[in-house]
Amino acid sequence: MRFLSKKSKVIARILVLIFILTNSIGIKINAYEGMGIIKQKSVKASDMKEWAIRNNATQAFANLAKTYYELASNHGGVDPTIAYAQAAKETNFGRFGGPLDETYKNPAGLKIGQEVDNSNEYQRFNSWEDGISAHLDHLVLYALADGYPRINNTRDSEQLKELLGQSKTVEQLGDKWSQSDTYGIEIINMVRNIQSISNLNPITWIDSPTNGQVVNQDKFNLYGWAINKTGIKDLNVYINGALIKDVNERLPRQDVKDFYPLYSDAENSGFSIEINSNILIEGKNTVKVEAIGNDGVIQSTVTTFNYEYLTPKLYTESPMNNSTYSKDIEVNGWTLNKSGIKEVKIYIDNTFKGNANIGIIRQDINKIFSEYKNSLNSGYSFLIKNGDLSPGEHTIKIESIGNDGTIIRDNAKVIYKKLNPILYIDSPKNNSTISGKSLTISGWTLNQSGVKEVSAYIDGNLVGKTDVSLVREDVGIVYNEYYNSRVSGFSLNINSKLISKNGSTVNLKAIGNDGSIKEDNLIIKREGLNSLIFLDTPYNNQSIGTNTELKLNGWALNESGIKEVRVYLDNKLQGNANYGNLRPDVATAFPNYDESKTSGYEYKLNFKDVSLGIHEVKIVSIGNDNTMDEVSTKIQVIKLEPKIFIDTPTNLATVNSKELKVNGWALNESGIKKISVYIDDVFIKDIDDRVLRPDIKSSFPLYPESNNAGYDTNIDISKLSIGNHKLTVIAEGNNGFKQASIISFNYKNYIIIVDPGHGGKDGGATSIHNGIEYKEDTLNFSVSMKLKSKLESMGYYVVLTRQAWEFVDLVPRANYANSINADLFISIHHNSADTNVQKNPGPSGVETHYSSYRPNIDNEGITTITTGEYIGAYIDTTPTEAAKLSKILSEKIVNNLASYLGRNNRGARDHNLAVTKYTNMPSVLVECGFISNPNEATDSGKDDRQQTTVNAIADAVGEMF
Repeated sequence: MRFLSKKSKVIARILVLIFILTNSIGIKINAYEGMGIIKQKSVKASDMKEWAIRNNATQAFANLAKTYYELASNHGGVDPTIAYAQAAKETNFGRFGGPLDETYKNPAGLKIGQEVDNSNEYQRFNSWEDGISAHLDHLVLYALADGYPRINNTRDSEQLKELLGQSKTVEQLGDKWSQSDTYGIEIINMVRNIQSISNLNPITWIDSPTNGQVVNQDKFNLYGWAINKTGIKDLNVYINGALIKDVNERLPRQDVKDFYPLYSDAENSGFSIEINSNILIEGKNTVKVEAIGNDGVIQSTVTTFNYEYLTPKLYTESPMNNSTYSKDIEVNGWTLNKSGIKEVKIYIDNTFKGNANIGIIRQDINKIFSEYKNSLNSGYSFLIKNGDLSPGEHTIKIESIGNDGTIIRDNAKVIYKKLNPILYIDSPKNNSTISGKSLTISGWTLNQSGVKEVSAYIDGNLVGKTDVSLVREDVGIVYNEYYNSRVSGFSLNINSKLISKNGSTVNLKAIGNDGSIKEDNLIIKREGLNSLIFLDTPYNNQSIGTNTELKLNGWALNESGIKEVRVYLDNKLQGNANYGNLRPDVATAFPNYDESKTSGYEYKLNFKDVSLGIHEVKIVSIGNDNTMDEVSTKIQVIKLEPKIFIDTPTNLATVNSKELKVNGWALNESGIKKISVYIDDVFIKDIDDRVLRPDIKSSFPLYPESNNAGYDTNIDISKLSIGNHKLTVIAEGNNGFKQASIISFNYKNYIIIVDPGHGGKDGGATSIHNGIEYKEDTLNFSVSMKLKSKLESMGYYVVLTRQAWEFVDLVPRANYANSINADLFISIHHNSADTNVQKNPGPSGVETHYSSYRPNIDNEGITTITTGEYIGAYIDTTPTEAAKLSKILSEKIVNNLASYLGRNNRGARDHNLAVTKYTNMPSVLVECGFISNPNEATDSGKDDRQQTTVNAIADAVGEMF
């Protein structure tokens, strides 16, 4: 889509503004006040019909415009525009709706009587002429027309005198004709829309070319738009008076539609045609566009433009005419052709050399010659290699060929001179002496044709080649006429061993791309490297035990390389060390030696059967040139006494667990064969596995296996009697020597307090079911006795807090457990609740209680429970170890009870019962069931179910203690 030009947009805005102002003024003056119904015709019938069609009227209703227009003057002089607009409103532009349809021929909805409820009470006419005549008569009756009401010669059955003059203006129809207050205003707006169509003049516009525009393309688009309120029937385009065919018409123009919405054809008002410059004349040309409307109206517009022919252009920027060169010549510049550039050819002395690269971006040319289609990409370039030119004067010709075959040429004369090759060695200097294992030969070289390579010879033998690519800004400044003088440097590394200590001749040859050679020579000598040997370990005068295998390591260097490394003990050859271990530290310190990175050696020297005292260890390195170097150290052989120690248990320790953990360490200069454990002189077991003990290695480094000197095992002591016992650990060395360590420990079993709840004068809860009485203190004692028996069978020492008949208060029970340092406190109870068992057996299930609050042990982190059953009770947010174990055991017991007995699990509860609060050891109160519940009471009284309860509690205890 093409859009309105700047000029056309301005004109369009002015026209729209005039239209709006005109209509706005009209609205203010008389739009809603005083629009008379009886007046002269304000528009043409065709305008009325066009308005109806634009509002999607039926074809039948659109055709009624002419009838209204013709009949209006014979019916009181009513304005047909107003009557037609009212008919459009009443019939919905002929589409009707409701009880009427097109068959009634009733365009105004005229009724037979005043009150009408269905279609049978509307007037039906024989023809549209009759219906329209009735409508016009009825309307002018309201407007107080002369001669009305009509008694005869009317089709209107409601020519009533009381209607005469009811609505003299259109606006008043809203009060009298219709029940709607806006009825008259809506008709006025419809009339104004019809009138606006009658005021639309045809418009024709040329967007391009604009008046006075310069055109220089071979082809260009002529385009614009044309509108007519009746539509465009035909469109003619003339250039210099000649009719141009094949115009593309009815092209989309939303921009025109936006500015001229009242024109029915504005949305597709565009036209376009491609103009070829061969029909134009040089200079001024005239374009005329003629638009013919469907109404026969012809609207035309004329514009003039200038046509200019673009001549080809060629400009050579480099080389400049009569310039002198000694290296590559870059030919470049720019060229323009209105048809575009096909190719640019380069000639030397009239001999074709090749096509230049074209299409190079040239923003500068584009700014000056933007009318040329290739101006942005008008650059070209071509490289003439120095090998293509002989010394002397030459002519370079550039030939630019357009896509249309046009050719233009340019020439430049150049002088090409011959340059001699140069070679210079920066390093090493002549007659110098070098050191190190590598020799770097560096310098620079120049050749007019470029340098292919530099070859190096030592004493006539080729030892290496290199290219020439190193940056040498210094050379480039002095010798800028040479090809690649800025990158004329070279560097070559060779093995310094190729240089004789007595002197060698180094010869360099620089070979040009044209085959020419430039040479240079120098004489240099090389320094020799001393042989080196070092022993890292062992250190001098180091002490070791008998039968020790001593690890020797170090490094050795020789300029000729190491042939072997020999090891001697007291001047007796023991063997050759392994040579070639990685030694990056040596390579860093002595980089001139070829083997410095792998100069390490190692050897394991066995001192078995070597006498006590001082001995000499000597290392001798032998080079490939048979030169020798040596290093020695003194080693003192001493006797290492066997050692053994028990870390756990400590001497006189008290042990109350069922397993005894035994660990420690043992050393023997011959190594440990086995470690045996005895209790009370009775063999228990051998410990086979060894444990890492870096602490022992650090303290006793001379012992073999000291890093693995540890032992560790667990021994079942559940069958031991209570009291003191002797633990013996014996370590036997590989030499058969035995060393023992003995300690004593006190075996003390766990003391468990079993507390039968209530008792004596405090019988606890009581319930009777089926004539049988269930007393809590009796049930508590029965379960407690069974639990005591069960725990004792498991090896625990168990104490009861009361006898069957005895009453003991709560705090004394806790104090007693604290006084004998008990390890665990278990209080046995049975639950009860107030309930009518005849109607509801009440709550059931098992629960446990513990207290995180231990005021005798810790009073930090204490807070209170603020909601629920135990509101106000204390809890400890940083509980003691005893409180933590109490919680864990409570959870295990209640889970076991619920599982073993198949009862409801009521959980473990933290609050402040006396026996759980004031005890210093882990403590739990167990509610074994509800005796208020008949089923659980009966169950709790059975011996086998009590034993199941005991097993559940004992299994939880056994799992933790």
